[in-house]
Amino acid sequence: MSNVVIHLRPAPFVARVTTTTLLRPNLPSWLRREVAVVRYLADHGGAVVPPSDELPPGPHHHEGMWLTCWQYVEHDPEYVPGVAELTDSLAELHRVLRGYPGDLPYMGVVLDEIPTMIDTLERLEIVPAHLIVAFRAEFRRLAPILMADRETAQPLHGDAHAANVLATVNGLLWNDFEDTCAGPAKWDYATVLHRYQQWKPVLGELHPYCAARSLEGCVWTLLLAHRFPDQQPIADTYLDRWRRSITPGS
Repeated sequence: MSNVVIHLRPAPFVARVTTTTLLRPNLPSWLRREVAVVRYLADHGGAVVPPSDELPPGPHHHEGMWLTCWQYVEHDPEYVPGVAELTDSLAELHRVLRGYPGDLPYMGVVLDEIPTMIDTLERLEIVPAHLIVAFRAEFRRLAPILMADRETAQPLHGDAHAANVLATVNGLLWNDFEDTCAGPAKWDYATVLHRYQQWKPVLGELHPYCAARSLEGCVWTLLLAHRFPDQQPIADTYLDRWRRSITPGS
């Protein structure tokens, strides 16, 4: 939702343009980290869409926008992998990721970004004050739980859902590692399950991670809709889903 991907035909690469610096003012550091992680994965047999070998992958800055360059791979845009196929592919991705030697922020997309996004929602008066209070209360509840799992941290995709894989003749290839971070593998698995809306308390130890994903998605889409008003229906859906998720018995 926050990227525009352009296949520069007939060249065999795509440019991914990211415009939402409102949501991520330190965007260049996230993009540099993404390129480094994906280059490592591509060099070590990871099932990923590699950085471009036709142009420097970047990140590049032009007229207020940041872009990165990636190899184009033939894929079936209509194919939606099932949960089992996706989680099996994710497990193999995690195996290769464990060897990544670079530094990654611990749960950066949650612990660093959610408070910043809530502050921005408040500063721009995008949502009523009672929602700001509720968002902060939910973050304070979840943060200690997520921090308690720090000893199990490993490099993660960070945004591991079905829209971030391409179905190719050689299997699923992961892309869009902009949110890559360190953390428990449970974060990536919770992201998969949250996307499929299969997160209920019966999932036990994954539930706090699914709840954090719900909060992150809610505040992210509210900010995105402020930047792109046509995204407001999506933001409303995320907000309604988040409200129901924190209501006992829902």
